[in-house]
Amino acid sequence: MPGVGGCYPPNSSIQSPSCPIGIPFLSGRVLAPHPSGLWGLSVRPDEIKRVERYVQRSFGNQALKVVKRANKDDSAEVLNGDEFIGVVFRDDEDGEISYSFNMSILSIDLEG
Repeated sequence: MPGVGGCYPPNSSIQSPSCPIGIPFLSGRVLAPHPSGLWGLSVRPDEIKRVERYVQRSFGNQALKVVKRANKDDSAEVLNGDEFIGVVFRDDEDGEISYSFNMSILSIDLEG
């Protein structure tokens, strides 16, 4: 796969708005679909570990874990022990990488 943007392979059945006949990529990394319908870079294992250390420090909780999602490459799950609490998405806009943490809070969790 070349190290510049484009589609790979050109005859792929996976489509995106910017790459109607292939899998989009940038700098040799395959882009993955975001739930919003936009395409973003996949999260690498080293990034997951860095985000996990940051989340643990920020919340003062070593039980927080950031793990690869089973069927998704564009994000990682955040767990408090064994309990799923949210998702971290990677965003690369204009070469500026950031991560967004989406935490799910159920109404039942607010009771008591």
